[in-house]
Amino acid sequence: MGTDMIRRRPVTTHAHGPAARIGWFLLYLEALLVPLALTWLSLGPPELGVGEAVALSLGLVAFSALVVAVILPARVSPLIAAFGIETILRIHRSIAKAAVVLEVLHLLAVLIEDRRQLAIFDLVHTTWAARAATCSTLALILLVVLAITGPRRQPRYEGWRLVHIALAGIVLVTAWLHVWWLRHLMSKPLLGSWFFATGLLLGGAESGR
Repeated sequence: MGTDMIRRRPVTTHAHGPAARIGWFLLYLEALLVPLALTWLSLGPPELGVGEAVALSLGLVAFSALVVAVILPARVSPLIAAFGIETILRIHRSIAKAAVVLEVLHLLAVLIEDRRQLAIFDLVHTTWAARAATCSTLALILLVVLAITGPRRQPRYEGWRLVHIALAGIVLVTAWLHVWWLRHLMSKPLLGSWFFATGLLLGGAESGR
């Protein structure tokens, strides 16, 4: 029904043409790179070693990619009008795959950099930040398995969709908490403001599904 309504609306170059698509693309590119730029502006090389900088950069871009992947299929009318729902879903899947790869690379970089190595997975004795990261990673694994194996047609699709949304919410909330409990990022005004704004944006996107 939603896609039929979009097709019947008069399309104008100003609202839905190449300029609108380029604008949305730049907006999403900004969403991916802004936290990275804010981190380097707030912390800078003196506060970060090379390994920590790589792990942090991968983690931030992975988080941003997850945020973008969640916002994309959130039925934002101007976005759907600019690209069409089928294109939106294809981009959503591509960015989600990139986010998973970045998350795996982030985890490997942390294991190499952190002296505790596999001990960070000891949920009894590790930090709350590590617990949140582990929970987010496990939910992400389940989300990937669900996306690969889940049904795509009615009547089971609606249940699959609800579980998909719930797992995505767990991934993002626990990833957000992971950053919150790390503290050294949230203590910086620029980064703290960005993460709070991201939390509000995600809350709005999820409530609109």
